[in-house]
Amino acid sequence: MILRGDCFACSVCKVTVNGRTYLGNNEDSWRIGSRIWFENKTFGNFGAIYVGYDDNFPQGGMNEAGLAYDGLTIYPKSVTLDPSKTTETNPGKFIREIMQNCTTVEDVKNYAIKFNRPFNSGVLFFADKFGKYLVMEPDTMTIGNDAKYIIANFCPSTTSDKQKLNFERYKRGNDFLFNHTNDTNSNYCLSLVDTMHECRNKIGDGTMHSFIADLEGGEE
Repeated sequence: MILRGDCFACSVCKVTVNGRTYLGNNEDSWRIGSRIWFENKTFGNFGAIYVGYDDNFPQGGMNEAGLAYDGLTIYPKSVTLDPSKTTETNPGKFIREIMQNCTTVEDVKNYAIKFNRPFNSGVLFFADKFGKYLVMEPDTMTIGNDAKYIIANFCPSTTSDKQKLNFERYKRGNDFLFNHTNDTNSNYCLSLVDTMHECRNKIGDGTMHSFIADLEGGEE
């Protein structure tokens, strides 16, 4: 799903309701063999739980501090490297170091800003238990604190609201948000994730798995 040529379309949402924050994801791919695993701290302070496939690439996950993330494939974006920064060429190592050292999305931004990130075909989305989120595009990072936020396979900084609606999974999610403005049901995030999932045709780009991370409770 993230930063790799063998990945496809996905959808991610962040929901803060009744003072509790959740990150939800649909992994939309033709691949089979999805799995979930735990990793002890190696690079830093926190262990983490990850979702992915049998190649052990961390497609998404959550750490012990209540920081969660997932990613979305985009069309490759041209990135100009800054010669004053270190160029990170290993996205798996980059993600693991973030997850084992960061507590908040501000921590993530402060870490990532030190690097050129030439894995230019993906967007990473982080959320923390305090309700903030970070959209990490190949050359742009944006922090927000909207109570409800959704994203699909595009760079928000360069995609208009009208263009976003061309992504059917995003449009369904946007319609759900509009029609459930005042809904505070504890299953709100689950319903939103279900609304944005893709039905799989025979060998199509459908939802292989979904996950919801409860960032306050530390459950996925």
